[in-house]
Amino acid sequence: MMPGYKRFIKKILLFSIPFWLHVAGYVVADPFMVIGNYDNFYLEREIPVALDRDYVSTMTYMRNREKTDYDSFIFGNSRSMYYEVSDWRALIGEQHACYHFDASAESLYGVLKKVEYLDANNDTIKNALFVIDDTLLEQAEPKKDSHLYYLSPVLESYRNVFGFHVAHWKSFLNLKFAYAVCDYYYSGIIKDYMVVNHFFENYDMEYDVVSNEVKETAFENEILAGTYYTAERMKLFEGVQHPTMRESVIKEEQKELLKALKLILDKHRSQYKIIISPLYNQIKLNKKDVTYLCNLFGSNRVFDYSGVNSITEDYGNYYEAAHYRPIVAKRILQEIYEKRRP
Repeated sequence: MMPGYKRFIKKILLFSIPFWLHVAGYVVADPFMVIGNYDNFYLEREIPVALDRDYVSTMTYMRNREKTDYDSFIFGNSRSMYYEVSDWRALIGEQHACYHFDASAESLYGVLKKVEYLDANNDTIKNALFVIDDTLLEQAEPKKDSHLYYLSPVLESYRNVFGFHVAHWKSFLNLKFAYAVCDYYYSGIIKDYMVVNHFFENYDMEYDVVSNEVKETAFENEILAGTYYTAERMKLFEGVQHPTMRESVIKEEQKELLKALKLILDKHRSQYKIIISPLYNQIKLNKKDVTYLCNLFGSNRVFDYSGVNSITEDYGNYYEAAHYRPIVAKRILQEIYEKRRP
């Protein structure tokens, strides 16, 4: 080899050292818990870094499915977390093993992939609860705009594994993230900027690893004490309500995904219900979309709580404008299983 080429290769290797150090740091530190094996993600994390909920739900299910005979599932975005297993089981039967198979900012595509995963593994789907809204329905492709919303590689037969880790690695390289981690290690305090930038989670919670259920007990305790709805928190509700109808979001792509979903549910002879969430913005899901869902799945399985109603008129039913409380979810469950319309 000519001397010039040797010098060139040495320079390439020299300049690549920082890159490989970053990669090594990502693998060794595993700040987002996507490299190692974890039995309980929330219990085992050293710092309260926000995790990819899709990955947590999928990997936790994979590790528990053989020792827990799951047969009932709750699907949806973060709003579905507030449908508590104890409330649901009381209505479908205490003998059922229930699991929260949710994801942050879930997509229709993601819901289908999770149901397909269960079907491909010959897992039973006796009961299913789908908690949806317009933002979920309009997403016919997997989200890739944040490491927090990336679809678990196993759900796509590992075709997206490279993009999955690149997204997490980029977040690891974020200087704001590095500063937040150092600040937390030094101070031991989760500060507002850490939460605003979606690096950390700043709330006390209860977590059940068997059902993958998260309960935000601190918020509920504050509400009971009358200290939750402060002037600062009330600002979160200002200017949010726009009582109108959303434009149609169910296009041809969505129809194909919904039809594929129904085929699997029919195959399993599942008892399922679809809840259109009562969002505080009071925007009604388009009438055409509701009609399509009713025609496809049956009007006895689709329950529309969007728009203006007794739930969305009371801010006390919400933690903030995007998430309603478990008492609302419990009320909805009781109504739909007693076959009462909203």
